[in-house]
Amino acid sequence: MVSRRTRFFCLVFLVSLCFFNLSNSDELKVMVKGVTSIAQTDDNFICATLDWWPENKCDYNQCPWGKAGLLNLDLKNRILTNAVKAFNPLRLRIGGSLQDQVYYKVGNYPKNCSNFEKKSDGLFGFSDGCLHMNRWDELHDMFNKTGAAITFSFNALIGRIPSDENNTTLWVGDWNHYNAKSLMKYTINKGYKIDSYELGNELCGSGVAAKIKAHQYGNDVKKLKKLVTHMYPNPANRPKILAPGGFYDQKWFQEFLQTTGPGVVDGLTHHIYNLGAGVDPTLIDKLQNPFYLSQIAQTFKNVENDAKLFSPSSGPWVGESGGAYNSGGKTTSHTFVNGFWYLDQLGMTSTFNHKVYCRQSLIGGNYGLLNTTSFIPNPDYYGALLWHKLMGKNVLSITHEGSPYIRTYAHCSKTSGITVLLINMDKSTTFDVSVVNDLNMYADSVASVEYINTNPDSVESIHPREEYHLTPKDGNIQSDVLLLNGTPLKLTSSSDIPVMKPKLVDPTLPIIVAPQSIIFATLRGFQAPALKLLYSTLSVLLSLFLLLLQYKAPLHKERMDMLKQMRVKFTGIGEEEKGSSSSSTRDRTIPPQKTQPFKDTKRLPSWLHKQFIRTMSRDYDSSDSVDYPAAVAAAAFAVTSIEEKSEYDHRRTNSGGDKTLTKIKSKAEDNDKKPEKLSDEASKSSSKLPYKSDPIRSTTINPEPVKSVPSIKKKPTFGDSKPESEVVEKAKKAPSFRKMPTFGDSKPESEVAEKAKKAPSIKKTPTFGDSKPESEVAEKAKRAPSMKRASTFPDQSIDIRPPKAPEVPVSAPAVPPTRQSSSQPGMAKAPNTIKPASGNSQADIWEKEEMEKIRIRYKKLINEIVDWETKKKKKAKHDLEKVEAELDRRRAKARKHFNNEVGRIESIAGGAKEQADQHRKNEELKVIEKANKIRVTGKLPSTCSCF
Repeated sequence: MVSRRTRFFCLVFLVSLCFFNLSNSDELKVMVKGVTSIAQTDDNFICATLDWWPENKCDYNQCPWGKAGLLNLDLKNRILTNAVKAFNPLRLRIGGSLQDQVYYKVGNYPKNCSNFEKKSDGLFGFSDGCLHMNRWDELHDMFNKTGAAITFSFNALIGRIPSDENNTTLWVGDWNHYNAKSLMKYTINKGYKIDSYELGNELCGSGVAAKIKAHQYGNDVKKLKKLVTHMYPNPANRPKILAPGGFYDQKWFQEFLQTTGPGVVDGLTHHIYNLGAGVDPTLIDKLQNPFYLSQIAQTFKNVENDAKLFSPSSGPWVGESGGAYNSGGKTTSHTFVNGFWYLDQLGMTSTFNHKVYCRQSLIGGNYGLLNTTSFIPNPDYYGALLWHKLMGKNVLSITHEGSPYIRTYAHCSKTSGITVLLINMDKSTTFDVSVVNDLNMYADSVASVEYINTNPDSVESIHPREEYHLTPKDGNIQSDVLLLNGTPLKLTSSSDIPVMKPKLVDPTLPIIVAPQSIIFATLRGFQAPALKLLYSTLSVLLSLFLLLLQYKAPLHKERMDMLKQMRVKFTGIGEEEKGSSSSSTRDRTIPPQKTQPFKDTKRLPSWLHKQFIRTMSRDYDSSDSVDYPAAVAAAAFAVTSIEEKSEYDHRRTNSGGDKTLTKIKSKAEDNDKKPEKLSDEASKSSSKLPYKSDPIRSTTINPEPVKSVPSIKKKPTFGDSKPESEVVEKAKKAPSFRKMPTFGDSKPESEVAEKAKKAPSIKKTPTFGDSKPESEVAEKAKRAPSMKRASTFPDQSIDIRPPKAPEVPVSAPAVPPTRQSSSQPGMAKAPNTIKPASGNSQADIWEKEEMEKIRIRYKKLINEIVDWETKKKKKAKHDLEKVEAELDRRRAKARKHFNNEVGRIESIAGGAKEQADQHRKNEELKVIEKANKIRVTGKLPSTCSCF
């Protein structure tokens, strides 16, 4: 029985261990730099394509297009119109592989215009097709109802012929623009809106089915630009010019841009199919491999650089991208797993200044955002819609040092705050993501803390974090059903797109990113350092003012609270106790501020002192210019504080010494009561005590405290009737501190008490009967240290005590000791029964230890300041060298640009000269031909007034 039970528990343990391993969780800190944006997209970054493919377009024994082509798509389908309308607006690109075989049936050209048919020797296996104007009208009716922004791509092969070269796809000749001009004129007359025009599809570089040389294509694009400028004279509604719309080839692209020159192309379009063929069995692995997905980043960077170098006014576009070519992957491109690639592409291209990203396709093929037959949105549709609704055009820098299987992107939100995109491709790891900004503050918490500090009685209006968790149904990444925060996204009963509501989360908690999930998170409380600059300046000034008031004069409690709340409002960071950083933002309120006595506040680290320590531990950055002068002021204050602390320690040494000295009392003294009423002089002197809480009854002030030696005073026991030997015996039993005994008091008790009341702060209580000269007494008083000591040990058997004589208080400046004439009659010389303390007394040791501590502490501070100074100077020098290197690089770049520009000008001029010579020769040939006709016929040729 025991054996079975043991085996059972072992089995349970192993099963639980397996589950534990399957649910790994890693903490991840994601840093967003909000000083400036690193790139910008267009307002309508999301774009989708509508293609020309007919129903019989098939790949790999499948025909996934159905009736999704431009010529046979059901444009009145309610789901289709609602899907486009939801973006308000959605950019649509009208184009594709067959666009260079489409003629526009407008006017009298062309005479024969038929639909696409299978043709073995045709481009892409099809014959030429035809766009009738009634279909053009139907398309624009749908575009107008949905508010779509349209990019139309013209046929670029009209007027050209294939080259005579064998085994080549090169087409030669000039582009015939008349058919395009006729369609453009019809479109303008109908009042149809076009956002941009493009010329040709995938004709650049080595091409696909056809190609054109870069120089020829550049001239054709200039012709299109001239045509559009002529047809749309008003620049306000003039469509943009896009080109070349093909796969990136650096040499071809640069030659094309040099031919067109700046100001011609508004969008430099290129196509992306980086996942390979749709039939590839490893396609699903590529979609989850971050290293493979990152390989295309260099292409995006190169296109961005070419646009900046040769045509700064033209931003790069992804004009068409379906991931896997030949209609996409049958089991992947329309499922959840494709979102890893698609949303990663959106994030990656936006960081490389791409203005638009067009997904192939809105509908059609395996990669459509909508199902080809049912029109029901696929998972990527909702991902695109969330991006369009949440991600603004300003791209922010975001970094982390965690797993490469989690991708992170950040944009300014379209409304307020920032939105981060988190893509977790890991199959088993959950990431607890904390989003911070470059000031190492939780981005979510900044606004919350500021709100609580300025509104301490209300926390209901703090903006929560808005999270959109996208996961597949049943955890199957090849499912085409998408869950938003655990709920399936389905069309409404009226075929409308469902409202996508976020999950509201406490902004102080981390974002939980489950394995194989995608999250959009909007942080409304994010504040960029650029916005904080003004508040930081006011904070420093206000804090210095508050510090000055706090140390110079006591403030009323309400006024202190108001000033400190103002300081917290400007800094955005409340005064928090140590260790409370993990508490909820809603629990953070301004602690009650209380004006404390000078003694208490002096020992606590001030706000400015904390700022100094914090600034010393962080790097100086040029963008943080406010903290630098604040650090300098704080450093000065820190040094002053240490000096004040040192002075305070000396004063404590002079006035009281070690606490143990004040505790050495006899039982009789412990039973003594404090005087109930002080004399006028004593009260006045007592009010000037700097440290009232010191347990000291009789004190002295030494004019030279640093050079002094410990001195322990004793309040005289007047009228002591005990024999001198007995008193001396008791003194021997006491600790060996320096003490001036009071023996042989011959004065009346009342007279002695009266003198004690009138006496100011004294160095030494007179010992009556002292026979030493007055000068010798004064010399000893100068050498005596400022150590305080309470009354020593009166005889308990003596019942005679001074009548409630007040303790002599400290007064500043010190008054010389009360003089007693040594020549007075009746004053006998009392013998010194206790020798002065040696140089190795406890006071000397204590003083040396404290001075050594101060020296070490001050030396450490100086070393820190020197290290900080050295570090900052080194960084400043490095920054200078970096700037100088950047200037050299820019100078070299400008020189290269100048050389390229000169070369381009010479090339253009040479081409123009060559063309002029050719025209001259043509005209001369025509003149010779006409002259020959005149010679033959004897008649002049007729003239025509037509153009």
